[in-house]
Amino acid sequence: MKKIGKYIGRAVLVSAALSMVSCLPMEAREHTTTVEGTYDFSARYDMSVAAGALQSSAGSWIAPDEAIVNSIMGLVKTGFGADVAAAVASNYGSTLRRDVRGYMSSSSPSWVMGLSSQVGLVDEQLKTVDIRGSWHIAAIAGQDSMDEEQTELGTEYEVTQMWSGISVFKNPACRAGGGLLCEQFHISTDTLLDSEYPVEIVSSRARVRTTGENLNVAAHDIELNYGRLGLYLLVNQLFPDKSAEKVGARDIALAAVNCRGLAGRLTGKDDVLGWEVLGVRVGLSLSDLVGSCEDSVFGSVNGLVDKFNLPLQMNLSGNARMIDSAREGKIDRIDQGRMSGAMTMPMGRAETRQGSVHGDFTAFRVGSFE
Repeated sequence: MKKIGKYIGRAVLVSAALSMVSCLPMEAREHTTTVEGTYDFSARYDMSVAAGALQSSAGSWIAPDEAIVNSIMGLVKTGFGADVAAAVASNYGSTLRRDVRGYMSSSSPSWVMGLSSQVGLVDEQLKTVDIRGSWHIAAIAGQDSMDEEQTELGTEYEVTQMWSGISVFKNPACRAGGGLLCEQFHISTDTLLDSEYPVEIVSSRARVRTTGENLNVAAHDIELNYGRLGLYLLVNQLFPDKSAEKVGARDIALAAVNCRGLAGRLTGKDDVLGWEVLGVRVGLSLSDLVGSCEDSVFGSVNGLVDKFNLPLQMNLSGNARMIDSAREGKIDRIDQGRMSGAMTMPMGRAETRQGSVHGDFTAFRVGSFE
């Protein structure tokens, strides 16, 4: 019995000692995870709401063959008056259109006469747009990220987003069919800025708030010229070799149409295109026709370029999950990102294209501001 009492007494003493220790203040341990730094950023946006915008805008464009016929009839009107021009158009207009179109169909590349189908392809390609770039996440000046209010509500930062490149699928049907190895066009923003009709990608800023492992992106605007991006894709798919040599679209189109050859086909042995109407002998020289044709091609290309001036604005917000995979106190990956919002695109005086757009994004740390 004495031994048992002895053991019980020791147990009581140990218990009391442990109780005293538990009442002592413990050393505070803080673990801070920072998201500040620079990240490689990639996103894929579903832009289906803009589908058909390029075809819709370019629908009123005057094709080269039609522009050439209109220019020839303009020469007749200027030189011989409106009545004579109307008579020529009534009696010989259909033959002139047939001859111009027939020559161009047989002597020019197929894209010259089939441009509308190529515009349709670009419309389909731009339904899915991949973005590459960087995120720079920094603390907001004057904000103490560790004050009590910020700790409860989350910490707010500023993100500067810079685009470095854009990619689209060459064959949209491949991706739509579930293909995993579908080929893409990869275009750097430097290339777009240096193109004949520059596409300026404006950097954007947004506020983000972190709470636990969640990152929430506040609504912010992103702007780009959707039409100019479509024009770049159109030009570089129609004649990639020439465009790579910094040759302008008008020069390429002029070479493709071959105005001197067309003028030679339209004129007779005397190098004159002539008609007899209303008792008047109408004649246009070979040099007049060549000049008229070249002006028409230039005007047709310029008119096409004007149709591809479609500024687009997106107002987006989103969320993502932050990951510190190395458990070293630094976020090294931003994953499961989702962006969504509204898109607005003025199409002219009478129409504005509006709708929703959404996308996924990820980001990987590549450095810091320290």
